[in-house]
Amino acid sequence: RTAREALFAASWTQTDAEIEFSLAAPSGRSYGPGSPGTLHFQGSTHAYYRVALPEAGSWRLQLTRKGGGAESVWVTTAAMANGTITIL
Repeated sequence: RTAREALFAASWTQTDAEIEFSLAAPSGRSYGPGSPGTLHFQGSTHAYYRVALPEAGSWRLQLTRKGGGAESVWVTTAAMANGTITIL
């Protein structure tokens, strides 16, 4: 069964950590802010993508700290859909 939409979310504890969040679909297609078929929101400690008609299969979430930094950043991720999804 194909999901009508999926939500991929991430949150982190450090308000000063600038995090870039992107997605890769099972086909390898990359999703970033402004990608067609998506709604993206990013705050100081969280971000999400809502993807319309997501591909079936395993999705990859990529979070990168801008400018690097030696301090660890704790991140929590979640995914929701009205079908089966897998996060790698």
